Amino acid sequence: MEIVFIRHGEPEWVREGRNVDNPPLTARGVRQAEAMAVALAGEHFDEVYCSPLVRARQTAAPLFAALGRSETIDPWLEEIRNPIWQGTPQDVASEDFTLALASSLSRSVCTRIVPVPSLVTLAEPPSPVAVTASRANAS
Repeated sequence: MEIVFIRHGEPEWVREGRNVDNPPLTARGVRQAEAMAVALAGEHFDEVYCSPLVRARQTAAPLFAALGRSETIDPWLEEIRNPIWQGTPQDVASEDFTLALASSLSRSVCTRIVPVPSLVTLAEPPSPVAVTASRANAS
């Protein structure tokens, strides 16, 4: 079995110096989502699910379109987020996020993170990545 996770494109985390809790994608994030859809359009997926968050839905939209599928939102895919950061000045939330990320990475169980191949050709750093986890079928 292979499970493929797609990280959202670049979100607009900060608007007018304040943090946004459930932000949309930036213009670059939209381009990243479109490039991801082109890269994965020829793949076969038994199922495709999306988080209810705006950035995830906007990232998945081009892939759903390329695959000829309707959007399928699954609420359990929503990441844990901290709405306390909504409206917080950017520098305060940035420091807290850096500490949280360092703590999270020390507990990471991901085995492999692979950049989506076509995104490497973009002139800007890629954000979406495909994370695959494989497990041998026990028969």
